[in-house]
Amino acid sequence: MTFPSVLSSALAGGTDARMFNVTSTAAAARNSLFIGARVALQFTLQSEGRDAISVPVMLDLEAPAARALAQSLLELAEQAEALAPQVGW
Repeated sequence: MTFPSVLSSALAGGTDARMFNVTSTAAAARNSLFIGARVALQFTLQSEGRDAISVPVMLDLEAPAARALAQSLLELAEQAEALAPQVGW
């Protein structure tokens, strides 16, 4: 997983929590003789406010890890939709 230095700088030394929104995603499947089947995922994180930033984050997963992540996200989405709405995070 790679993070641009601007993201590290934005988070370093701060005492306030920062919330980032995922504003875009892109993905690609690959299969190399040298490293095998992999999934490359890129998403853009964006913050708002005084020090708003927008940064790309890249994630490279082996195929089994990509499947496990996808399954976890599907299960969590179903759980979230089944919950009663609450105030706050």
